[in-house]
Amino acid sequence: MNFTTAWSTNAVAVCHACGLTKVARIERSRRYLIRASAKLDAGLLQKLSDGLYDRMTECVYPEQLRSFDTGMAPEPVFSVP
Repeated sequence: MNFTTAWSTNAVAVCHACGLTKVARIERSRRYLIRASAKLDAGLLQKLSDGLYDRMTECVYPEQLRSFDTGMAPEPVFSVP
């Protein structure tokens, strides 16, 4: 969420090459439908999700995203001697 992936950069470049210049970002995602005969507790859901995604490059979104805006302001740039 906080950075644009290489996949997104390439997808946006393709869109721009096709004349879709208003496209600023595209990201891909996966959704899983987990069916269970009983309600799953938070611990079991965590174990399931841990096996379905790579914590280094992916994250779980418990609800649909409406925007890529994080509401975070970037820190000012400064030089390090």
